[in-house]
Amino acid sequence: MPTRSKSAKGKSRKASPARVAAAQQRDAELQQMAQDTLNDPTLGQQVAALLPTATPSLFRYSLRNIALLMSQAAKRGMTLTAVASYEEWQDLGRQVRSGEKALYINRPITGSRRRNEDGEENEDGEEKTRRVKFRAVRRFDISQTDPIQDAQPPADPDEETQETAAAEETEVEETTAFETLMESLLEDAERLGLTVCLLPADEPHEQAVQVDHDAGTVTIHSDDDQTAVAHLVNVLAPMLAEQTSTREQERERKASGDAPRPAGQRNRRPAEEAVPTLTVL
Repeated sequence: MPTRSKSAKGKSRKASPARVAAAQQRDAELQQMAQDTLNDPTLGQQVAALLPTATPSLFRYSLRNIALLMSQAAKRGMTLTAVASYEEWQDLGRQVRSGEKALYINRPITGSRRRNEDGEENEDGEEKTRRVKFRAVRRFDISQTDPIQDAQPPADPDEETQETAAAEETEVEETTAFETLMESLLEDAERLGLTVCLLPADEPHEQAVQVDHDAGTVTIHSDDDQTAVAHLVNVLAPMLAEQTSTREQERERKASGDAPRPAGQRNRRPAEEAVPTLTVL
């Protein structure tokens, strides 16, 4: 949640109470929107349906932010294809049209402070890292942009620059939407302490999706990219929503002055659903 803005001269200044309150309200609405979308049992099918038409840029975000973008777009009747920031579109030779309303994602930011929890300055005077907060940042779909007239690439790039650009372009082209999305989903799974295993549908199995909470594994049998994505999203989404709810409860408990639960009991699932921390393969 932003608490500072820049003046006309570019200097940072403290935001007004009204602006802070508006930002807090927006962030709360985005948080609830993300939770509602993650708890939608059809989210997996909705994400998978975007694979044939969307570019990898849409799927470079976490599942929570993908869900957030999809929910906002659906309310406006938009179909997402390529998503980037205002500056990124300018770098790509496109300009966001005047009056277009931004889509928002949540980006983690970490602040620092020189005072402890009692408000006293640290004896060593060094900055101490405080908890991570999430800030809403703007994104725009390509449908909200137009080509910049007479946009020119950098003049006379040298041979080395040309080779580097060609290599980067090839790398981007070789990365598919499915690969980018799977990479994002695997990162989400890792944060949940899960290992994901994709197997061909012809392997012997009883169910298309098998979740072993004791072993911390998710096994999906599928020969189709969209089906595999739908299954994995439907497994991860409610877990991510639950994780966020648990964190919010901890913050509310701390704000109310209640003693926090012992570290070993935080975010703990019932014994039959315990998920050990593992590494995504």
